[in-house]
Amino acid sequence: MFSKKHNHLLIIFYVVFLCILSTTAFSQTGTSVYYKNFAHHNDGELCMHTPPEATFTAYLNRDQSQILLENAPRWDNGEPNIAGNGTFGVELGNFNNPPLVVGDSVFVR
Repeated sequence: MFSKKHNHLLIIFYVVFLCILSTTAFSQTGTSVYYKNFAHHNDGELCMHTPPEATFTAYLNRDQSQILLENAPRWDNGEPNIAGNGTFGVELGNFNNPPLVVGDSVFVR
C-alpha cells in the first residue's frame, strides 16, 4: 500500500516524535539548585572518602519514593557529588516527578 520510502519516512517521524516526547516528559526542571554541605565522621573529622566507600541518599520531603543517589548527574561540569575533600553535593533539580518547588525540603543521609 505504501512505498518503502514512505514507510522509512513514517519510521523516522515516529522515532523523532518519541524522542521529543520523552525529552519533554523526563526533562529537568530547568532551575539548578545544587545543595552542598560538609561530611563528617563520628569523631568530627571531615570525611575524605569517595565512592564506593562514601555514599548518600537524598529524599524529597522525606518521601522515600523520591530519591537521588551520589551518582545523580550534575548540571554543570563541577566537581563530583562526593569529591573526597570533606564535602558532598547533589543537584536538586534532578527531582522531576514532582519537580522541586519553593517550600520543599530535602533530607540527606
